[in-house]
Amino acid sequence: MICLCQNLPTDIFEEAFFLFLVLLYFIAVMRHQVVIYEDLFWINNDMRNVAYTLHRMKDPSLFPNDPLADMSEKLAPAGWKALFRFSGVFFDALLFSKLLSHLLYALSVWMVFLIGKNIRGLLAGAVSTLLFLHDPFFLNRMSGGLPRAFYIPLVLFMIYFTVRSWVPGLSLTVLLCGLLYPVSLLFAGAFLAVQIFIFRMWPRGKAAILIVFFLVSAFLLFNFDESPGDLVTFKEAERMEEFAEEGRVPVLPMKNPVKESLGYFFSPFFAASWSRSYEIGYGQEKTDPVGMISAFLLFFAGIWGLARQKGSEKAFLFALIVSSLILYLLARIFFFRLYYPYRYLYPLSLSSVFIVGAGFAGLAGKMKEKGLLLGTILLVFFFTFTDVRIVPYNGFLHFTGQWRSLFMELRNTVSDAVFAGNVYVLDNVPVFSKRSVFISDEMIIPFFKDSYPERKERLIENAKIVYSRSREECLEICQRCGIDYIIIYKPDFTREHALQGRFYVSRPLKNSVISIVEDRTDFYLSRVSKDVIFFETKSFSVIDVAKLRKIEEK
Repeated sequence: MICLCQNLPTDIFEEAFFLFLVLLYFIAVMRHQVVIYEDLFWINNDMRNVAYTLHRMKDPSLFPNDPLADMSEKLAPAGWKALFRFSGVFFDALLFSKLLSHLLYALSVWMVFLIGKNIRGLLAGAVSTLLFLHDPFFLNRMSGGLPRAFYIPLVLFMIYFTVRSWVPGLSLTVLLCGLLYPVSLLFAGAFLAVQIFIFRMWPRGKAAILIVFFLVSAFLLFNFDESPGDLVTFKEAERMEEFAEEGRVPVLPMKNPVKESLGYFFSPFFAASWSRSYEIGYGQEKTDPVGMISAFLLFFAGIWGLARQKGSEKAFLFALIVSSLILYLLARIFFFRLYYPYRYLYPLSLSSVFIVGAGFAGLAGKMKEKGLLLGTILLVFFFTFTDVRIVPYNGFLHFTGQWRSLFMELRNTVSDAVFAGNVYVLDNVPVFSKRSVFISDEMIIPFFKDSYPERKERLIENAKIVYSRSREECLEICQRCGIDYIIIYKPDFTREHALQGRFYVSRPLKNSVISIVEDRTDFYLSRVSKDVIFFETKSFSVIDVAKLRKIEEK
């Protein structure tokens, strides 16, 4: 046995050691995610937008004549829908969405290791992968298996095939971008353009093939994806409270471009604390000073090591950074037309991962054994003292107790029933109960000028139902809007709760709801007979509108 081990090349032991480190950290991250498989009531927040589409694939009779469901289908890319339609033969859609998110994450971790290894060897692969695992943001963006979950994996495949100079793989990846996530196709176009026309990384023949595949992908995108309607212009958005602070989508005024770009670039080092705490919701603003120092030392060690080497990886890294920043600036100029500008900064976070991995390995190679020793000490300091946050059930919500009882009971209603009531409860009814809702917060999308006015009107009508003065007023609106059941969240009937804007928290509709409540001193639905209650818990009651109408007739 000893003789056999002595004859093995040292590279095998090095690779096994680095893979063991990566696997150890990956297991540490994933062991906190397996809880989401306990039951189907673990759900990604944004999965509530696309649940209509997933359930309709299994049962086309669901959500009949439902404009919210129709918009959901238009928002989902064609390739993503095809994938879930195929997986539906074997898996429940909600279960598959969880499996898909973790499969994509595991694949991304492996791709980061391979890219780093191809750039500068095993040490570069290990350092890059540890940094990737260190930032919970990457897993958060993949949670739920939504279309955006494919963005980072697709970018990584583009990087890998670029590093390997393999045109067929890169062409196929570009083709998939248009089918799975349109934002990734825009990045692919910029990434290829920078490589071909600025850095001259591809000969003419190969460049022509890549351009053809990009055009084919764009053709598929525009021919297979439906548009949900015209977008608001930037000037229109500036006049809308929906896009300001406390609005439904608070993105204006736009953030300082330098600060925002640096935040994404340095995010793998400071994870939640310094860069994107507002987006993931960690609520922590400071990092331990020792961790801050060790993070900067690690970063500048990588930059210094990269600057001292002459490898071709510099061109690919510069192409990654330049294409990311170009698209980010264009998205700011043509705001809303190219979606959220910050989405184009995700590749910038990846670039810092590879810069440090390649530079650190290059520096260690120059210093040999001393470099490896110093590098190991630095890595230990970094992962010990920086804000290491292994976020449990990253990106998922869990509904228990009376919430679960409510959603299960609603499945006993007729399949074409329509529900009004508390907006934030209604968000979850299509997901868990597979029933239509009159309005939900998730589907109040102010980007689309054609549908948004109707959504606003629905929210106002919904508030008038909940806070109706009389049975006649309630039934008149329910009759006109086709409402079968009303879900009441009992604290909504506390006048202070209502006047504080808790029924709907986003401006300007928040103010509209408050104005409705201010004019009313008595809420009829707070004192209805038990005979009209379909289901009730400590916090919820569901009113059967048909029974309410029959009582009136008697």
